[in-house]
Amino acid sequence: MQEFAFTRQPDRADGANLTPVSLEAAGGGTRLTLRYLRPIQGPATLDYLAEVSADLKTWSSAATDVEQLAPVSQGGGVEQVTVRGTAALGSTPRLFLRIRLVKR
Repeated sequence: MQEFAFTRQPDRADGANLTPVSLEAAGGGTRLTLRYLRPIQGPATLDYLAEVSADLKTWSSAATDVEQLAPVSQGGGVEQVTVRGTAALGSTPRLFLRIRLVKR
């Protein structure tokens, strides 16, 4: 499912750096940012939930904790999605960011 969801080819070993994470300046602070590729959503079969956590136990996808920027077409039926935590780094001791896939 992840190979399809992130526009990868299941017959290739391409697991390195599926979803690059970076630190970027935004909103007056440095934010944990993640970018990924996905098929352009028509009648979608998957939901992509961006979630943040401070402890790897409790995850939140609330708009007050994580934001998704508008997808950008990459051509060929693929778009790039950027998500980032809303908390500036340094305001919390730790911050983790993930994409959770949910079948519809």
